[in-house]
Amino acid sequence: MFEERVDNWADDRDTGVGYNPAFLKRVREKREAEEREIRKAEALRRRDAERSALEFARFLRMAPRAELRFRKLMTELSARNRENKIAARPVSVKDIIEMTEIKYDLPKGSICGPSRNHRIVKARFEAIAAARAARPDLSTPALGRLFGGRDHTSILHALNKVRTAQAA
Repeated sequence: MFEERVDNWADDRDTGVGYNPAFLKRVREKREAEEREIRKAEALRRRDAERSALEFARFLRMAPRAELRFRKLMTELSARNRENKIAARPVSVKDIIEMTEIKYDLPKGSICGPSRNHRIVKARFEAIAAARAARPDLSTPALGRLFGGRDHTSILHALNKVRTAQAA
């Protein structure tokens, strides 16, 4: 008799017999909303994966053009230096930052920005190392200020990373 009541209770729960119809409607709507959210999240993930694949393909197509623009600009700068005989003037850190942004095909100001994107960080580290090589008279706090107000330890970290990458 007891087992029969338990079985009947389970059947009632599954079919909704004995439950408030308004409650069952709210539960059903909540489950449908959760399923819609799951489908929406899956669609967003698929779209993001497709978008990142397209962006990577676009980057691979654009990288050679950026390299050509960088070489052209470097050639133009060296020709200007030879013509004007201004080689004694130290290279400015802003020029180095601009050249690195062109080389890596980054938006203007991204090297000095707060981004932690791998491409931008790699370019930033290279620019910091180039600035240190071109301007050894600047201290690490001064370089940090020129690179978006970074701490001097961030500059030291970038220099160490570049040094270990070159040694490897």
